[in-house]
Amino acid sequence: MILFLNYLKEFACYGIKKSVITDCAQNGTVPKVTIDKKDIQKIIPNYRSVAKIGFILGEDTSTNGTEYYTIGNDYLKSLLKAGADLRFLDYDNINSQIAECQGLVLPGGFFSFPQNFYLQPPKKIPQKRYFAYEKAFKFIDKHNMPTLAICAGAQIIGALSGLKLYHSVTDESLKQKPHHLPDDKAHQVCIKEGSFLHKIMKTDIPEIWVNSRHYEAVIEQDLSGYDKKPQVDIYALSKEDGIPEAWGNENKNILCIQWHPENLAARGQQSMQNIYDWLVQTAFLGK
Repeated sequence: MILFLNYLKEFACYGIKKSVITDCAQNGTVPKVTIDKKDIQKIIPNYRSVAKIGFILGEDTSTNGTEYYTIGNDYLKSLLKAGADLRFLDYDNINSQIAECQGLVLPGGFFSFPQNFYLQPPKKIPQKRYFAYEKAFKFIDKHNMPTLAICAGAQIIGALSGLKLYHSVTDESLKQKPHHLPDDKAHQVCIKEGSFLHKIMKTDIPEIWVNSRHYEAVIEQDLSGYDKKPQVDIYALSKEDGIPEAWGNENKNILCIQWHPENLAARGQQSMQNIYDWLVQTAFLGK
């Protein structure tokens, strides 16, 4: 069954009612969730499909209590501009839906993770959305699927790869600098020269301004301080307080970014658009 996302005026983005997906699951049907070609043309008039990219949908709740799966417009614009043939993954059918994808995006959002991710565990129970991300990670780790993880998605991959998190960077970090700021130029990030991220962004500027919308964060401890070396490398640090801002595994084509490059790419920053171009091109080449 093919289902299409619709424009949701209330949230100013595209999405679909969760109940529609749930009904399919109860009937034993795995839906193919996509976006109509006419809507794609409205967003990117000269759109050209390159590779099938899975995107785990976010979630919003209407004022009347109706729950929706959603995707932000800037994610759509950046991915479609890169040539992504988007396939949207829900939390019930991810194992089946991800199998037809060539690449994957794990977007940001606010939801609970397992307690063992943290130095000081919060008293929270992981949500259904988290387990969808965990299943996706197991798949990409096994099949070496090119993956871009943003904000919360980046934190999950980092934690599942051996990094530890602050539950509250302002309360637990000795430097106590806030990282949830409204400005697109919230703080500067230092990209490590020659790193995987540096090669992808193709920027000659070692220090860049980024947005910042996270309360939790990867700890800034040198990776040598871990009992077991994490399966990721750090690619960028916050200039002000040394908090990790990007990490990943170049051999497995996994890139994790703490800020939101889709917002900056949608505003015309080519170095940020290069991140989405990398994902689609790498997925297309099967690397």
